[in-house]
Amino acid sequence: MTTRKQGQAAALVLTAILCFSTSLVAQTLSLQATNLTDAGFSLEVLAADMPAVIGAQGSLAFDPAALAFTGVEALGLPGMTPAQVSTPSPGALVFSWFDGNLSGQTPSTPLLRLSFAWQPDPPAETTLSLTDTPAPIEWIAADFSPVEVTLGEPLSIASPFSTPDAAGFAMTLVAPSVVTPGTSLELPIVADSTASLMSLQGSLAFDPALLTDVNLSPAALPLANWSSPTPGSLGFLWFSESLESLEVVDGDTLFIFSATLAPSAMPGPVAIDFVDEPIPLEAILGNLGEAEPFAAYGA
Repeated sequence: MTTRKQGQAAALVLTAILCFSTSLVAQTLSLQATNLTDAGFSLEVLAADMPAVIGAQGSLAFDPAALAFTGVEALGLPGMTPAQVSTPSPGALVFSWFDGNLSGQTPSTPLLRLSFAWQPDPPAETTLSLTDTPAPIEWIAADFSPVEVTLGEPLSIASPFSTPDAAGFAMTLVAPSVVTPGTSLELPIVADSTASLMSLQGSLAFDPALLTDVNLSPAALPLANWSSPTPGSLGFLWFSESLESLEVVDGDTLFIFSATLAPSAMPGPVAIDFVDEPIPLEAILGNLGEAEPFAAYGA
C-alpha cells in the first residue's frame, strides 16, 4: 500500500512539472580544483545562488588514464549521501538527489567536493567537465519548475609530473674570414633560433696573445654582467630583471664581442670558442624550462 501511494505521489510531481511549469531560473554549475598535491586534488562542483530544489542530477567526465576517483569529501544537499555519487563506467561520474519531502532544499556550495588521485604516468595535462552523459543535467525547483542550468568551462589541470616542453636554442659568434693584425674587431653573437628567453649565460675562450682589450656590449639583449677572470676567457650572464621573458628572433644580434687583434698576429681566422668555464652555457626559456638542446658556435 505504501509503495502504491509513493508511486501516486511521484506521478503527481511529474504531472505538476509537465503541466504547470512555466518559469525558468538560470543558474551556473562550475568546477574548481583545490588542495593540489603530487598525489591528487579535491574537485569542487560549485552551485552558487541556486534556488531551493527538490531534485538534482548530473554527470562529470574525466580521463581515467590520468585520474582515479577516490571518494566523496563533502555534499551540499541535505540528506545526500556518498551512495548517490557513483562511477558507472571509467571516466564517468554521476550524482543524483531527490527531496522525499518535496519541501525544497537550498544547496550549499560546494555542491560536491570529490577527491581524485593521479594515475601512474599521467599525461601532462588533463581536463574535467560537467556533461549530460550518462545522466543529463536536470534540476527541479521547489515550485516544480525546471531550473535552467548553464555549465561552466571545462577545467584543465597540469600533472605535477609534467615538465615544460623541451625546446632548442642556438647562437653563433660571427667572425670575418680574414682579419688584419693590429685592428679592432666587433663580432656579433647572433641568435640561430627564435625563442622567449628569461636568461642566457656562457663563456668564451680565446688566445690572449692574439686578442686584447676584450669587451662585451649589449644589442638585442640588455647589458649582461661579464668578466674576464683569467687571460683568454670571458664569462657572461644576462637575466630578465622584470621576470618577463624577452622574445628574440632568428638572426637577432644578442651581444657584440669586441677586441683588438695583436700586431704580431698572422693574417687569417682567429679561434674564439664557446665553453662551459668559467660560466656554464645555459639558456632558460620563458616557460622556465631549460633550452634543450642548447648549441653555441664559435668563430
